[in-house]
Amino acid sequence: MRLCLRMAASRGHGLLVLGALGCGAFHNPPGEVAQCWREVLDEAEFSGGWWTEVWFAVYDRKNEGNFEVFDEVLGGLQV
Repeated sequence: MRLCLRMAASRGHGLLVLGALGCGAFHNPPGEVAQCWREVLDEAEFSGGWWTEVWFAVYDRKNEGNFEVFDEVLGGLQV
């Protein structure tokens, strides 16, 4: 996660689209993944206004609640 953010920042990308890493076929718990993203995005290294917008592309084909969990954990977060 940190590497992905560092690469985007070092290349001057102002808009990010991130994913729900492994929450589909690999059945990673969406709450834990979303919380990990939140903790990393809250770190001092990433709070310098690197991005104007950060979006999460959350695939929830079977309506398993992945989208709702990510919205609950990350919705409204300012980075």
